[in-house]
Order: sequence, then structure tokens, then C-alpha cells
Amino acid sequence: PGGGNPGFRKQMRILAEFMGGFEFVKMQPDASVVRAGAPKGVKPWALAERGRAYAVYLRSARDLRALELALPAGDYEARWISPLTGATLKSETFAHAAQTRRLETPTTEGDVALAVRRAP
Repeated sequence: PGGGNPGFRKQMRILAEFMGGFEFVKMQPDASVVRAGAPKGVKPWALAERGRAYAVYLRSARDLRALELALPAGDYEARWISPLTGATLKSETFAHAAQTRRLETPTTEGDVALAVRRAP
């Protein structure tokens, strides 16, 4: 009682590990981060510590091909994660000049999370 079933606890552990990579208390909801790419009917949810870290979640991202993100200039690390398994689906580092950055998505049949952090 009170602890949920093993599947629920696993998903909460995945969420805690994902969010643990951010300074969550410095982040705010930011609808302007995702500029384009979400399939029709799929709303991206984003939290941002502008200029430093971005967490994006898309539910039912089956037809997702790429996302365009509004990022300031800098070097970044991006990691696509399965919220169901916690597995990294794709990762990359990139130098970004400014404006928008197009990130090609991994093949997925369900939900997907994206972590983008300024490289140290």
C-alpha cells in the first residue's frame, strides 16, 4: 500500500533519473522552445533554464521526424530517452550558432523525452 506497483515505481525511477540531470528548481515551463516538428495533435511540453538546459516531453510521438528548437549560441549535448524503459535512444553533441536547431529524432513508437544541455 502507498508504493504503487513495480511498473509504476520503475517509471518514477526513470523520471527521477531524467530530472535529476537538471537543476529543476531553476527551470520554468517554456512553450517557445519547440518551434516546429511536433506531429499534428502532439503537444510538446518543455521546461527550460534558458541558455543552459532544456527538457522536452512528447506523448505519442510515433510520426515525429525532427524537432526545431530555439536555442542561443553555444555547444550542446542532446539525448533522446524512452520514458518507458529509460534507455537512451540517440545522443549527439553539436555547436550551434543561434536561432533554431533541427534535431533528427530516433525511431519511436510511443512517448519520447529529450534532454538538451549546454556542454561544459
